[in-house]
Amino acid sequence: MNKLRIASPLITDNSQIQLTGLGLINLFAADLLIFIDKNLVESEGSNWLNDNKVKDLKFGEINLKDPSALLKELTRNGQSILRRPINLFINKAQLKDFYDRLEDVLNERHKWVHNEVVLSVDSLEKLIIVIKKIAWLLELPVIKECDQILSDIKPELDEVHLDSKPEINLQGSYPQQVPSSNSSNAVVIDDFLSHSYTLHLTGSIRDRKTDNLLEDLIPGSKEFGKMLLKQKPSGGRLRVTKNGEIAGFQENSWVFMAKVEPGQWFPGHLE
Repeated sequence: MNKLRIASPLITDNSQIQLTGLGLINLFAADLLIFIDKNLVESEGSNWLNDNKVKDLKFGEINLKDPSALLKELTRNGQSILRRPINLFINKAQLKDFYDRLEDVLNERHKWVHNEVVLSVDSLEKLIIVIKKIAWLLELPVIKECDQILSDIKPELDEVHLDSKPEINLQGSYPQQVPSSNSSNAVVIDDFLSHSYTLHLTGSIRDRKTDNLLEDLIPGSKEFGKMLLKQKPSGGRLRVTKNGEIAGFQENSWVFMAKVEPGQWFPGHLE
């Protein structure tokens, strides 16, 4: 269950580092294509690909399973149908930054495929960070492989990141458990903050406007996110009331999930 699709490399073996890097790029592209296809099937029908190949012969010549071809179509054709699901998922104000990051992945792929990168742990770490910056925006499964491999090759990073975090005055600890999906179905009707958030399948909670992750600001918050996943296993969008009530969108309503204090949430969001 939830097995990783690619193994961590032996850090002293350059050939393994290269295979891992290329494998991560391929996984990222495969997950991205699945995301696009799933959403286009829902909006355009199951025959969307063949229909568009008939309409546009040039598009029909593209092998979307080729990571390079897929990324080039997305980054260089602003009118591509492949962009539609992404443009609906990402905030409009952040689309340019998103496609710039996608271009970074394409550039990294070129370097790794054509042996233009120094094969080292640092190079693999850089590649993982580039992939993660965009993968978690779309909640792509490759995040799991990125996190695990990064943890294996740079186990000291977690300690360094914790040491470098600013001190934040937490108002009490996070709840040790949240209501189960069967025991809590209270619809939240209080006023929501203007902010909107995403609960990722890794337990990360992201501010959709700034892309900031709560775990980067407050230690321990990712474990809280994992507890929220027990109630909402698919993750997705979250809203928070002015009183700190967290709600997830379920069955066409915003349903109560947990409550946080100002010191447990994004700084400045709760007064």
